[in-house]
Amino acid sequence: MDGQKTIIVCGNFRGGTTAVAQLLDRLGIPLGEKMDPNNNCEDLEFQQVLLRETLDRAELDRLVRERNARHAIWGFKFPGAHLHMPAMLESFRNPQVIFVFRDPYAVADSEQRRTGQSLSRMMERTVEYNLHMTRLLQSLSCPTHPVSFEQLLVRPAAVIDRLLTFLSIRLSWWERRRLLRSVRLKKDSSSYGYAKG
Repeated sequence: MDGQKTIIVCGNFRGGTTAVAQLLDRLGIPLGEKMDPNNNCEDLEFQQVLLRETLDRAELDRLVRERNARHAIWGFKFPGAHLHMPAMLESFRNPQVIFVFRDPYAVADSEQRRTGQSLSRMMERTVEYNLHMTRLLQSLSCPTHPVSFEQLLVRPAAVIDRLLTFLSIRLSWWERRRLLRSVRLKKDSSSYGYAKG
């Protein structure tokens, strides 16, 4: 993977963004300096900036400058990052955006079990996010790529090969096999688990 670029992973909360971010991490793409202890592949500094309703452009630009100085290619994952697009993308060097989609009921069910919020409200939010991301896929001027969480689980080879093409990454047979074997559901099939090794 040559050149300078920033890879942004976004989607619904509880929507499979961690699964995709873990793949990027396995590919050696730096995803953060101060990582969330919940093992969700989120840079705490970007998380704090992007959780706000109004984007702090000065703080975002500062973080981007720091990462650009350390890495030619880097990225970050935050589920709701798309809510600040397209304006936010002006801060990044050659951004590439990965939009992760997951079945609305599965997202809502996971969010309800985690937070106790209304199942129907969480389904509505998921549909709203999906619609917003679909519009961005069609309208952003930077490269974009959709990923289905369900397809990643049931057809990992096809999804990963398309992702590698989007990122302009070539792997050896062994590296690709190792990446494919890392895709797993947790034993109770409730959420994504990343296999070791």
